[in-house]
Amino acid sequence: MRSLADFLAIFSEDKARLYIIVCDDAHDICIYRKGFSIVLRYYGAALMCRRTCKEAPERDFSDAGGFAPEQCMQSMLALSPLMLGIAVCVKCSSPGPVFFRQRRKGLNGRTFSIYKFRSMRIRAPEQGVVRQATRDDPPITRVGRFLRRTSLDELPQFINVLRGEMSVVGPRPHAIEHDDLYRKQISGYMDRYRIKPGITGWAQVNGHRGETERVEKMAARVEHDLYYLRHWSFALDLRIVFATILRGFVGTQAY
Repeated sequence: MRSLADFLAIFSEDKARLYIIVCDDAHDICIYRKGFSIVLRYYGAALMCRRTCKEAPERDFSDAGGFAPEQCMQSMLALSPLMLGIAVCVKCSSPGPVFFRQRRKGLNGRTFSIYKFRSMRIRAPEQGVVRQATRDDPPITRVGRFLRRTSLDELPQFINVLRGEMSVVGPRPHAIEHDDLYRKQISGYMDRYRIKPGITGWAQVNGHRGETERVEKMAARVEHDLYYLRHWSFALDLRIVFATILRGFVGTQAY
């Protein structure tokens, strides 16, 4: 569980002045600043977060993501030798297809098929159940473990970018079952879909990758996604891309 100090650090990162009201009877700590209110509910030593947005950002996100389709095509051509090599390694690592496809939600909640390099051995799916990869998860192949840690398994999503379903940078799309679960628990969760989902995002380069076994982890990821929506710029997109390349090879959150 996160401490109060952790939440204050997240919500005051733009140095805005905070006004705090403690409601003893409801065990709520209400934090207000311009445009936003955050409610922390106190349960003993644990804090749960409910964030509400009073002034949703009214912005044109048509250029968000930072890269035009022709630039993505050039990137794919440049990366084609690497992608071909990865495809061969995936095929040799275990029986099954090179690519993994899964339904996700994109801009305005429209569903699409997202592409990844397969990183796990084939196993029978369970209806309505999405299992997240855990550390030392047996179904993950040795090749897949490296691909996931370095985010190289995401490279086929340039296909989704060329099809207009994703951007290079934006909130990461989650499994539809997770959308149905967290939209009820985290206020503002579906605001993420006011913009195209991305191959990488602000949350991922700030360490919010991998398994979200607790709702607090997903809430922190969503808060970073909403920060991106409020502060989007081409310079921020470039910063995220360079950070993804650098931290992909030194990060430990994804597995």
